[in-house]
Amino acid sequence: MKSIKSSIKQRDAETLAHGYEGKARYVEIVFLGLYFVFLGALMARLYGYVPSDKTALLLIPAFILSMAIADFISGMLHWSADTWGSYEWPIVGMTIIRGFREHHVDKYAITHHGFVQTNGSATIVAIPFQIIALLLPVPNTFMFFAFSTLAFLTLWGPMTNQIHKWAHQKNAPKFVRVLQRLRIILPQQNHSVHHDAPFACYYCITTGWWNWTLTKIQYFRILEKFITRVTGAIPREDDIGTVAAKMLAVEQGIITK
Repeated sequence: MKSIKSSIKQRDAETLAHGYEGKARYVEIVFLGLYFVFLGALMARLYGYVPSDKTALLLIPAFILSMAIADFISGMLHWSADTWGSYEWPIVGMTIIRGFREHHVDKYAITHHGFVQTNGSATIVAIPFQIIALLLPVPNTFMFFAFSTLAFLTLWGPMTNQIHKWAHQKNAPKFVRVLQRLRIILPQQNHSVHHDAPFACYYCITTGWWNWTLTKIQYFRILEKFITRVTGAIPREDDIGTVAAKMLAVEQGIITK
């Protein structure tokens, strides 16, 4: 009987790399521009709301909470892009999905990406949160904490792909290696677990704080089982091929033979 690994038929790296051309780059440039416009407005609003009393101390827990939220969201996004859909889809497929699928066949490809290709797709996800933060009323201390957390979240979110890139670099900058050792950002050893085929765990790529827990409680497997029972879709079918995807789904109890 074939093993799951030997049955994997991924798209080749060249096909995935060529998916980043023309329209994908223009879309990301537009979203990057919008992101920085909204970021400037957000930081100006945050500065205007920072109180002079003790409530300013709320910025510290808000910052830490935003890191944890960003890490969880990065895991959900990464899992979604790895597990469902196709890189041939318009906008989301040619930017977000394609990028995650490419690094399965060439995990060092991301280290050669420029600023736009590395960070552009993350801003597509961040901009809706920026708009919500800009519209959020801040009438009291609790709402100040919520607004601060959301504002910081829109900083961490777009940094996720850059942090992901550093986790793949053989010689990351010294300050980055320090942050990785302190577990402030995603360590290389933590992320390396994800790169064992069929790439079905350790999806969180901002800090990596959630990876062990979500894997231990089978969080993503439970979601996959639910989605498969409702829709009939097979997890990872487009990424690793129908044969391997069905074998893995049977092994994980998502479907029966």
